[in-house]
Amino acid sequence: MAPSSSNHSGFARIFFTGLALILFGILIGVVAARFIPLPVNNPNPITTPTPTISLTPSLTPVVDPNDISNWETYTNTDFNFTFKHPSDYQLSQPVPGGGAPEEGNFTFYSATKGKADMFFLDVTPFSGNLTQFVDKYTPYDPGMKEKVISLHVGTPLGKLLEKTTINSIPVVIYNNLTQYDQKVNPGAVDINSYYGFFVLDGQGYILRANGISDIAKFKQIISSFHTLETMAAPSGVSCQYKGKTYKDGESFKDSCNSCSCESGEIACTTMACL
Repeated sequence: MAPSSSNHSGFARIFFTGLALILFGILIGVVAARFIPLPVNNPNPITTPTPTISLTPSLTPVVDPNDISNWETYTNTDFNFTFKHPSDYQLSQPVPGGGAPEEGNFTFYSATKGKADMFFLDVTPFSGNLTQFVDKYTPYDPGMKEKVISLHVGTPLGKLLEKTTINSIPVVIYNNLTQYDQKVNPGAVDINSYYGFFVLDGQGYILRANGISDIAKFKQIISSFHTLETMAAPSGVSCQYKGKTYKDGESFKDSCNSCSCESGEIACTTMACL
């Protein structure tokens, strides 16, 4: 029996429907390949480095508060002394004045902070000890009912802060806080002052500081004081000769010969005495 036409038409519909589905699937695949990138196998992948956290703290330079090697050095050959002071201070009165002819009065003020931050130095010959020096220049003023510094026209001395030794220098330090009555002196700033008294090689010194609130800095200035003789000769060097002690550099006679003490050794001529 021959196949009917209805069977042929059914088969054709199935064939073309399947073919349409296949073509539609191919079309979707082409579109997907066009717009969706496929992963690429990169032989040298780019990696983001992981940040390294250092556990070693940064080192901050430590400044020695006792180091005054970078301070300025002031030397006065007229009064035979030298000392160091902070580098931002400068001398405003380079010649003696303001007192007796044999006295020197010097003023140093801060170039950065102005004349509100300054220190003063009085130098005068004095052959006594430290107690006698302080008593001479700090008489009792009955009118003020307290001791005053005579060099500064009756400036109140203040209270005794300490008696100490700074770099082998016996020192007496006073502290004076001047408080102003704002009704009488409106706008005036209270002043804290230190006074240091010391004697070196027959010369008396009064160091007064206004505005230097750091007592350690005040003491460092005093610690640097030397007379020019002690700077020239090694400290403590002397010579022993025939039961006598001679200073370094000192000359003397031994019978008809001349001798001298040189760096701890005695040197004498060997002339025959006639």
